[in-house]
Amino acid sequence: MPFVAIDTMNIHLYRKLIEYETQQPVEVRDGQVFISNQAVSEYVFRQNYYFMAGDHVRDSTHAWYVILDNTGKNRPFQELDLLENSYLGAPMTKVFRRCYAINPELLELNLSGKNIPALFHNIHITDVTGEYFQTDDVTVNLDVQHGQYAYLSVFNNARWRPVHWGKTDGRKAMFKNMGRDVAYLPLCMTEEQQLVPAAPPFILTLLGEVKPVVPDMSQRQTLKLTRKYPAFRFSSWPAKLIPGAKIQAANDAGFSGAVTLHTIWKYGTEAGEILLDTLKNKYRYWRFYSAPNGYCSIAELNFFRNGQDITKQGKLVGSPAENKINAKEYVFDGDPLTFFRSPDASGSWVGLDFGESVNIDRILYMPHSDGNIVTYGDEYELKYWDGKGWSSLGRKIADNVHVTFENCPVGALFLLHDSTRGVDERIFTYENGKQVWW
Repeated sequence: MPFVAIDTMNIHLYRKLIEYETQQPVEVRDGQVFISNQAVSEYVFRQNYYFMAGDHVRDSTHAWYVILDNTGKNRPFQELDLLENSYLGAPMTKVFRRCYAINPELLELNLSGKNIPALFHNIHITDVTGEYFQTDDVTVNLDVQHGQYAYLSVFNNARWRPVHWGKTDGRKAMFKNMGRDVAYLPLCMTEEQQLVPAAPPFILTLLGEVKPVVPDMSQRQTLKLTRKYPAFRFSSWPAKLIPGAKIQAANDAGFSGAVTLHTIWKYGTEAGEILLDTLKNKYRYWRFYSAPNGYCSIAELNFFRNGQDITKQGKLVGSPAENKINAKEYVFDGDPLTFFRSPDASGSWVGLDFGESVNIDRILYMPHSDGNIVTYGDEYELKYWDGKGWSSLGRKIADNVHVTFENCPVGALFLLHDSTRGVDERIFTYENGKQVWW
């Protein structure tokens, strides 16, 4: 088992890990280190530790354990669960292993000066990215240089976060073992401890090709945007409850003889717009009818007549809710994070009684989601990376389940910000009429 010598000079490197393993307090007094009131001069660690820098999960990293099996293969796990089918299959930039030996490259980096990102202050980590997926060494031509090192960063929810370092050689820097299918921005650290762009962002593709992302200001395009953050596996399970749901209408309170005006087949990772023929559709009662095994899961509904939102003119009707947290009133509260859910898997519904027969020509619906779908009524600002920072392309209030921005540069890296609510944001390019997330 690995062990390290422990004294008052180095205990700050190991205190948290020892307390985690022993579940006992670590103290320093009278020039000695104590674990659970017992003086120690060395400590035997029970396992290796790994962490990953800068994946696609908000502003965070993941950590897990690894054991060496009888075949000599590393087996990652978390608590008692193997991770072979988990987030380890998602695009990553770097995987570092927490270890006991000093990393000489990081020691040299730390001795080079004070202008070093916080992640690399820990000299007890080593790069094991190549154990998990295919990587490439990347050489970057720098436009700006400060000091002996440059850094590669990824965008992790509203900021660029350094994930690796590289020595500069003239106006170039080489970064080893970088993960593919990721967008990177080269940075350097100024004497004022400010990270600044050192070169244009680029995408390291699945094939290992380096594609610079530089806006072409001479060519313009229109962007139709439906989300500000991608739908990950853990946030998109309610989407499965939407296909097969129906929009129905009737002139009877019990919906006797109800007419199905539309069936939703679209997967619920985005909101939807339904256009109706006003000459044929004049009814008093309107409802969202659950998909089979859909539990009538729905976050928002809006009804329009002649271009006007008349949702507030209707009286709430529908099936009983599963509980107070998922009450049917939430379908009309304008909050994308609240939603209705019935205790019955099928046959439940929620809707409005308008008091008289009305012509509805347009309906907007929003599935229960992570709140990152473009929300009707919210104000959005679109930005693009201009080489030095984020530059605004304007603000718009969403009047649909998408928001459209005209006159946007081709080939740019974009960021959509919801000024009304929420914190999650993810950079994207726009290719073949769709958002591509990085």
